[in-house]
Amino acid sequence: NFSDQDPSWGPAPGPAPGPAPAATKVIFDHYHPRGTDIGVMNADGTGDVEYLTTSGKDRLPAGSPDGKKIAFTSNRDGNNEIYIMNADGTSPTRLTNSGASDEHPSWSPDGKKIAFQSSTKINVIDADGNNKKILTSQTDHFPAWSPDGEKIAFASNVRGTWGIHAINADGTGRTVLTDKDDAFPAWSPDSSKLVFISMRDGNFGLYEMNADGSDQKRLMSDESDKWMPSYSPDGKKISFAKNIGEWLANGGGNYDIHTINADGTGLTRVTDNSIQEGYVTFATHKERHFNIDRLGIFKYFVLARQSPDALGIAEFPFGGPTKGDDFWVALATWSNDPSRIASVSMHELGHDLGLSHGGIWPNPNHNTSKPNFPSIMSYRYAADGFSTDCNNTPDGLLTFSQGQLKDIVEPDTDENIGICDNMPLDMNNDGSITSGAIDSDGRSGVRGTHRDYDQWGNMVIDFMNR
Repeated sequence: NFSDQDPSWGPAPGPAPGPAPAATKVIFDHYHPRGTDIGVMNADGTGDVEYLTTSGKDRLPAGSPDGKKIAFTSNRDGNNEIYIMNADGTSPTRLTNSGASDEHPSWSPDGKKIAFQSSTKINVIDADGNNKKILTSQTDHFPAWSPDGEKIAFASNVRGTWGIHAINADGTGRTVLTDKDDAFPAWSPDSSKLVFISMRDGNFGLYEMNADGSDQKRLMSDESDKWMPSYSPDGKKISFAKNIGEWLANGGGNYDIHTINADGTGLTRVTDNSIQEGYVTFATHKERHFNIDRLGIFKYFVLARQSPDALGIAEFPFGGPTKGDDFWVALATWSNDPSRIASVSMHELGHDLGLSHGGIWPNPNHNTSKPNFPSIMSYRYAADGFSTDCNNTPDGLLTFSQGQLKDIVEPDTDENIGICDNMPLDMNNDGSITSGAIDSDGRSGVRGTHRDYDQWGNMVIDFMNR
């Protein structure tokens, strides 16, 4: 999998008066099969990614206030330590050698010091690696130095719940700003606000508050997970890593760097890993272009090219693992067979109606290949439909199950009576009709009881009442 996370803008504004500079670049982690490296890209998403490191062991970059240096975390020498390098990736230099896990560097606004997390304590060190000092002694993570130089904000679990805390730059005056499962704070350029990530509403959402903890508000309403927010130097935009692949029934997906305006509008995708994660691409298109306020009885249906990972993707309605009910994609238009396109389309629509591969929600993981589940949702029948005469030969019937077929008790099964009309059925496709313990669903060594489910009677169709 490929994924981009932990964005940082550059250059950051200094404390001197004058207009804040407009950032043109975003620095970020790039996760790839060989590890993690640091990349840089135009903030508007144009152009190619330039990789500043190639060790596969570098992450969490932070640009210096003057834009000439990048601090980052690396385990290239066997332990997580703080390094700095030139903005073009040359001359990497190790600053810490503590034996602890040193991570999440954050520059002081004058560029002379770097705050970082050492195991579970906030430390500070000179930019040349001298004069290391421990500022906190509790369960503290993810430090962020305020642009005015006065405060360091961080996430803490010292009270048993994650929250945003702040201290004076010398380590005194600890203040609790939030305590609702919050982390990853980042300051606005004028030090008046903090943006952060919170689980208070059930997912990793993007929030903002005043520097004193007041006026806490959510900036984006969608339910995709987000990480590591950061204001642009002019304060007009916020960057973050976003995974909207988690919306979809297939789950998964990787993170890409996105930006929004400071008021939460204007979502822009900066990096794109869609070759490995088609789910994210489709959901991004929905978020950008579809009307979220339209009547819930309407659905969006996209016919698209084939994916290497799936024939289609869809959302589950409320109560499902990935909430949604108005969007599905069939990735089968590569086929010249209309019945194949129809079967994939109907299968994905079933997910929007709350139907799972082996039954009904909230049991999405019922076995997906059991013979006694005559549904287009079953992998056994998804391609060519269900048999209409109780045998294993598909007859092209595209339907959902009605819960009428008899149970299959695999430890004691009689293939002579089959699953309906007492018609013999070779359930395990071994070429014979037998009785006794069989593997009817292809899961070798796993024998259980398989049931049919009434999908027609358990569809989630009350979209207007959510």
